[in-house]
Amino acid sequence: MRKTIILVLILSSCIYSDSFEKNCQKCHFQERQLQMFMSRYTLKYSNEDDIKKAIFYYLKAPKIEDSVMPSGFLNRWGLKESSTLEDRELKKSIDDYYNRYNLIKLLN
Repeated sequence: MRKTIILVLILSSCIYSDSFEKNCQKCHFQERQLQMFMSRYTLKYSNEDDIKKAIFYYLKAPKIEDSVMPSGFLNRWGLKESSTLEDRELKKSIDDYYNRYNLIKLLN
């Protein structure tokens, strides 16, 4: 019985993962980096809707002029490749990211 419960818990944790974890965290796994991205978007766009829209449009068609990162960061890491996710999945990933890293949540 114990083995069955453990197996179910392991399988459910593998099956359940939010969209952000599945699509983004394999490359963006450093907490500090993710917090830095969110703080830069918050400073530039200030409200949830504008932040999510800016991230969405940047990920769909990355351009230097739309990036919130400093030129030194872009020189070192380069410009992000366009996302291949469907719009609905990309928006879900952005929602998950926002819910996890928005500054208001971090202050509480």
